[in-house]
Amino acid sequence: MDEDFELELRKVFLREADINLEEAEEAYLQFSQNPPSELLARCFRLAHNLKGSAKAVGFSDIAEILHRLESFLLKLKNKELNVSQKITNILLATNDKLKFIVEQIKINTDYKIDTKNIIAEIDQIQSEESGLPIGNAPNESQDLKEGDIFVLYDINEVEEAKNNILSNKIEEITKQKINTTKKIINEEVIRVSLNKIEKLQNYIGEIVIIESMLEEQIKQESNQNLKNYYRLLKKTTKEVQEIIMGLRLVPIKPAFQKLLRTARDTSAQLGKTVNVTFVGENTELDKFILDELSDPLMHMIRNAIDHGIEDNDERVAKEKMREGNISVNASHESGNLVITVADDGKGLNPTQIYESAVKKGVISEDVKLTDSQCYELIFAPGFSTKTETTEISGRGVGMDVVKTNIEKLNRKIEISSVLNMGTNFKIKIPLSVGIMEAFIAEISNQKFIIPVQQVIECLSLRKSNLTYLTGIENIIKLRDEEISVIDLSLGLNLHKKKEEKLKDRVIFIVQANAIKIGAIVDKVISIQSVVTKNLGEELRCESGIIGSVILGDGKVVPILEISQLVNSRNFQNNLQKSISR
Repeated sequence: MDEDFELELRKVFLREADINLEEAEEAYLQFSQNPPSELLARCFRLAHNLKGSAKAVGFSDIAEILHRLESFLLKLKNKELNVSQKITNILLATNDKLKFIVEQIKINTDYKIDTKNIIAEIDQIQSEESGLPIGNAPNESQDLKEGDIFVLYDINEVEEAKNNILSNKIEEITKQKINTTKKIINEEVIRVSLNKIEKLQNYIGEIVIIESMLEEQIKQESNQNLKNYYRLLKKTTKEVQEIIMGLRLVPIKPAFQKLLRTARDTSAQLGKTVNVTFVGENTELDKFILDELSDPLMHMIRNAIDHGIEDNDERVAKEKMREGNISVNASHESGNLVITVADDGKGLNPTQIYESAVKKGVISEDVKLTDSQCYELIFAPGFSTKTETTEISGRGVGMDVVKTNIEKLNRKIEISSVLNMGTNFKIKIPLSVGIMEAFIAEISNQKFIIPVQQVIECLSLRKSNLTYLTGIENIIKLRDEEISVIDLSLGLNLHKKKEEKLKDRVIFIVQANAIKIGAIVDKVISIQSVVTKNLGEELRCESGIIGSVILGDGKVVPILEISQLVNSRNFQNNLQKSISR
């Protein structure tokens, strides 16, 4: 066999193994004392199919492990063994080891696999649960029974099937293989490297910037044909841009699956009974953002189980259900991904957090903090309320990782908590990065970017009926709903124009925590696609400024998150100062 072709086959197998092992872990995590037969059959199929693929590309050691695993799963499927906690643990552990082996082979194709220990562990649990001598596993001819027909991916597997099952099944296998092939062809699925997509997106970003520069020049031209061609170019570029952005979107389900595993292992280690529920597992977001979210969500789940959920007996004493509950919810809101992690545990005690922070030197004793500010202390590096260090907590390296990773995305976490009722963490982040549709607005002769996804509605200030309340705040009545309206120039501490020049002023209606806010800008210059750039470290402290954009004239313009901006301390201080002017 040609070496390049063989190498490509092995790469395909490793990608298939990644998907297969993730699916297997998901299935094992659904095991109970009496799992449905469909779930057991699915696990058996996964092991069988991956074994065949491993044999086909020469990974005989992996195939040997999977053959023993397949035999073990067959006993479970045929009810010769009952599923127990110990069996689920060994299945998950074996799956983890197979994942590790696959990752090592990706680095070094000559990686030596220790199959003896892995197989010995499977045989040991099988012996303990069944009472049979170790190694008394069914041979391969026993594996395939009536109804156990699977897609075979290589000629070796077909030959094996000929020798081990009735000849009248061969036609059925062939038909199944043809039908599966047709399905794959119809779906027209192709795997593309994320690096290639990122490069393509960067080039599209450059095209969008050049396009905006071209637009500045075309405004000065009188040639109508040239303007028409530009409009066609802009339309095509936007369509390509949307396709590329869609390529980067992936469901959050894989991250949820890892959280379920984290919750299972942590609760077992702590001896707590915890139910974890997930809502919105098919919610899509950018692959880059998903990668950045994985670690924070894992630490939040571990923190909720360790610090939030009480021990079983303590919950009973508080007249709560013995089982603790954690819910993780993902949804789309105004072009953003919103993730909440909520538990029904003991809640955050601001006094205890404050005292622990003072004791550990995180803050000085003379500093006075509100409850909300005390909650923020749990993100401080080195902070922990635990007096003893364990494998799970006490080192102060958990929630600070959450804060660091979320701040990389230019976002913050909102915390709400009620003692003995529970705690809720809320993260609101953009669905994607790179290119977006945005308003280019002018405030006191300065340009700002406001993403279209933030805005619910735009109104003309001149045509709106504003009701005066205070020196800094007004009310607008919109379809029987009263909405607070704020002048952004005051909060941004920008010199205000004379009123007679402000006939084009616009009110942007946005929503924050189910509350609508009106934000006044001097005028909207245009709506166009813009390429986002990350902020420097010196600007990350400015709440409400989430990035920047390079416009066609070469100027760098900040992107505003209005709901975050108007609630920031600096913005509110500037509003108060404007009253005394």
